[in-house]
Amino acid sequence: MSVYCLWSKSRTKKIAVPIPGSVQTESHKKYCKRAKEDEILSFKEWLREFDDKPKKPKRYKDGNTLVGMQMRSTFSDVYFYQDLIMHKPHRSVKELLHPNHNDLPSQIRHFAAAWMYRPELWQNPDQIQYEFTVKGNKAHYVETFVEYVQSRADFLQLWQRNILGNTLVPPDPSRFEETDLTANQLRVTKTVRDFLHHRQDYYNDIQEGPVTFDMEPDEQDDDASIVDTENVVEHTPVATTGYDWRQYVLVKGKPGTGKSHAIKVAIQQALDNGYKVACATPTGRVLIAQNLSRTTLKPIPFIACSGIR
Repeated sequence: MSVYCLWSKSRTKKIAVPIPGSVQTESHKKYCKRAKEDEILSFKEWLREFDDKPKKPKRYKDGNTLVGMQMRSTFSDVYFYQDLIMHKPHRSVKELLHPNHNDLPSQIRHFAAAWMYRPELWQNPDQIQYEFTVKGNKAHYVETFVEYVQSRADFLQLWQRNILGNTLVPPDPSRFEETDLTANQLRVTKTVRDFLHHRQDYYNDIQEGPVTFDMEPDEQDDDASIVDTENVVEHTPVATTGYDWRQYVLVKGKPGTGKSHAIKVAIQQALDNGYKVACATPTGRVLIAQNLSRTTLKPIPFIACSGIR
């Protein structure tokens, strides 16, 4: 755990940012009733400019104050609601909801609102990277979060195009046929099949041999130090189409180009051939929608990219 210490001559105040459905705090109630001349102030700006303790808040006469915000994880949809609470001027929390709030998938309801109401940040990867870097986050964390935001944006766009719906419909079994796949989709499924074939050949060729342990010399038996070197066979993984089957395959493309469908077909083919498949996606909804065995596929949240291994 990292601890950051800051020193400042300014006043400081801490606020636990409200979450959806929580009781409205007194500070937020006073903010929503602010004067008309302060209409353009966000909640965060208002807290910095006003002393919110009196019944009738008063503007600080000698500068402003620092505001510490306690918020949920950035990888939670609730975080985007809290972001709007603090940064979008409003009179009611209803103004912070997306027009299609009730129809949106629950995983992106508040992200969709943030995407709409704060495009200068959430639709600008460079700005996201800048803002989360100056907050002191490590580079790998910032890069992962930027990719996560993009995955949420892709999810939203797919929903808007009716490719992903809020109601899950059992898939048509004919969708697993390769006859309807594009050339690029066929390339993905063939690469995966080839990888699995060469992987299986590699492990089938491995012969059982002596097992050795890394122990100190005085801990070993005399016989244990004798290793049969006559039957040692070196195994080099067979390359497939220029790739090493032990490496990851990253399928890239714009929303709607068939990435998920190609991966789904590859998974189904692997299952049909007796392989066990582990799948990681930004949401378990994708797994359920494929009508595949949920005892085989385990949803793992917050994965920024999808891949096959």
